Amino acid sequence: HGATFTAAEFELLVRAARNELPGTAALALRTAADVIAAAGEVRSHLDKLVAPQVATSAADAREQLERLVRPGFVAATGVGRLADVVRYVRAIDHRLSKLPEDPYRDAAKLRDVSAVEARYVALLRRTDRDDITPEFIDVGWLLEELRVSLFAQQLGTARPVSLTKVSKALANLGG
Repeated sequence: HGATFTAAEFELLVRAARNELPGTAALALRTAADVIAAAGEVRSHLDKLVAPQVATSAADAREQLERLVRPGFVAATGVGRLADVVRYVRAIDHRLSKLPEDPYRDAAKLRDVSAVEARYVALLRRTDRDDITPEFIDVGWLLEELRVSLFAQQLGTARPVSLTKVSKALANLGG
C-alpha cells in the first residue's frame, strides 16, 4: 500500500487493514507462542547443563536466547521474521543436546562465531543510531543464520551463509 492523498485512498487503506490485520495478528500470536514454547525447552535444557566443560557454551546459548526472546521481541522482530526466530531457538536447543558429546568442538565453533559477532558489535557501537541502515540489521540476522549453520546445520538456513560471507558483509559496512 502506497502513500494516500485522498479520502477515497485513505478509506481503501483502512478497509485493507481491517481485512488483513486479524489474520496477521493471529499468525503473529501463534508463531510467538511457538517461540515461547521452544524457549521454555531451551531454558529447561540449560538448567541441566552445569558441568564446567560446558559452562562457556551454555552461557553463550543463554545470552543468545535472551537476545532473541526478550520483552517486546514480537514487535522488535516483526511478523515476517518470527518463524526464523522459532528456528533460531530450536537451533539453540539442538546445539545444547549435542554439547555434552563434544564440548571442545562446540567451543571451537563458538570462537569462530564470537569473533565475527564482536566485529559486528564494535561496528554498531561506533555507528550513529541514525546511520544504522537495513543492511546493518540484516547482518545481525545473518549472524543468527551463521549460528544455525555452525551448531544445527540439520535445521537449514534461510540463505547461504558462511564466516567468509559474514566477514565480507561486515567489511562492506566498514566493520
